[in-house]
Amino acid sequence: MKTLAIGQSFYSTYRENREAEVFGELNSGTAQLSQYLDSGFALAEEFLEKRYIDAEKALQTKKTSDDLEEFVKGESPFMLTGAWAAGRVKEMQPDFDFEVAPYPVLQDGALVVINADTRLGVNAASEHKEAAVKFVEYFTRAENIRKFADQQASFSPLEGGAPSTVAEIQPLIPCYEADRTVIGSDELLDLPIWNLTAEVSRQLLSGQPLEKAMAWMDEQAAEERSPS
Repeated sequence: MKTLAIGQSFYSTYRENREAEVFGELNSGTAQLSQYLDSGFALAEEFLEKRYIDAEKALQTKKTSDDLEEFVKGESPFMLTGAWAAGRVKEMQPDFDFEVAPYPVLQDGALVVINADTRLGVNAASEHKEAAVKFVEYFTRAENIRKFADQQASFSPLEGGAPSTVAEIQPLIPCYEADRTVIGSDELLDLPIWNLTAEVSRQLLSGQPLEKAMAWMDEQAAEERSPS
């Protein structure tokens, strides 16, 4: 739900190349998160009201574990999750075909939310610093990045990187290549949006009105901006 809300809410910001401006305002407090995220979470709330999402069940479901098992039963028409879960679902051998689709939430089409999900770093105080650096150098060779991204049903960060060959995620590729994308947790934004939106999602699933959930989010963002 949080990914759906972030994507729908910030899509126009990315299309207008206003990321630095908008996130700068959010960082300083001259703009509130609710000003942007209200529309996305209103859509999520609509999903709940129309019973597209079973709120009670969702609250008790472990992400990319219980939800995959529930989906494989064939009793749910769709599942909100990451593309990288495609491999896990396929290994569970469902008795139906499935594919990973972009979010069809725009008036003129769909969008994809992306994240830099795999990060590598070496602790400067590491006991085996030289060996760790060599591993990172090996892992980040172009051919190994390509292999890893393909195995994870993910997009390659390489310039000119080829799309994943995983059949189930092919519907995402046109959106990605057309730059119809939103970054889920942009480094330009200092606020912990991933955690804040996750809690807003939990509140909505628990029956909290959207207005109160948005007010809570803005209060938490204000505390994050305040010097400790």
